[in-house]
Amino acid sequence: MQSTTKLTERLKDGDKEALFSTMAFYYNDLFRYGIKFTADKDITKDIIGQFFIHVWDHRHQFSNAHNFKNYLVVAFKRYVIDYLRKISRQLNFSEYESDCYEYPYEDYIIAWQNEETVRELLQKAIQELPERQRQLIQLRFYEQLSYEEIASRTSLSIRTVYNKLHEAIKKLRCPVLRQSILRNY
Repeated sequence: MQSTTKLTERLKDGDKEALFSTMAFYYNDLFRYGIKFTADKDITKDIIGQFFIHVWDHRHQFSNAHNFKNYLVVAFKRYVIDYLRKISRQLNFSEYESDCYEYPYEDYIIAWQNEETVRELLQKAIQELPERQRQLIQLRFYEQLSYEEIASRTSLSIRTVYNKLHEAIKKLRCPVLRQSILRNY
């Protein structure tokens, strides 16, 4: 990843690839931050998509930022709050306005514990996969590489990568794992 200074300059100059690079680099951070406000994955994904359209429309303002990441997070926070206010007005929930923005702390703890349990079960299941399948899972889902990039990095054919990943995912969906996950919910 190139420096944020070069990236913001390219973004300011209207380079769409710079926008996509910015989105790819900061997406997970913004998602984790946004989910705290919405507690809904789909809404958060929609907001992030709309936010990056907003970033593109206002790209000339981002060049003034000294710390691009902080500037982006603060801009995202304002965008999320404005979005939620607009939605609450549209849905006529003004009397429940405070409930729309903040959930009880216990809900966060429960959701976090459930997520942590699923993550542990998934990590354990991944560790039980053969080495090659673990490597492909790592490249595809953690490093988010395309099938073509994985094939070139591992010297496998694209079809082999696809088949081996399919086998790995099939093993991860085994009935024992599903039962363990269902028991914890």
